Amino acid sequence: MTIILKSKQVNSIIYMAFLLATTLSLSACVGRNVLATSKSSTLSTDRIAEIIASPDRSAADKTNDLRRKPELVLAFIGIRPGMVALDLSASGGYTTELLARAVGPTGRFTDKVRLEILITK
Repeated sequence: MTIILKSKQVNSIIYMAFLLATTLSLSACVGRNVLATSKSSTLSTDRIAEIIASPDRSAADKTNDLRRKPELVLAFIGIRPGMVALDLSASGGYTTELLARAVGPTGRFTDKVRLEILITK
């Protein structure tokens, strides 16, 4: 039995393999740091409120806050300043922006959209 894959399917498989490899690589790079970081370094409720209330966030994002509950999302994820983060389900950038603000200047952040651009170049 011969399986014929179309070019789009092959590209999709390659892309998914790349995302998996990237995720595993990032996990290996930060794994020790995450385990060594104490629970007290997670974002405080006050810091989460500051991120959400940032004056340079768009009015549309602030409207979305009412239904998307970013304070609960950021607390649940457990993101901390200085982390390396990858948003695999980025689309409009709402959560991407919040995560980038949460890791701060000492952290690193990328999203799926930027990875797609890097892959196609």
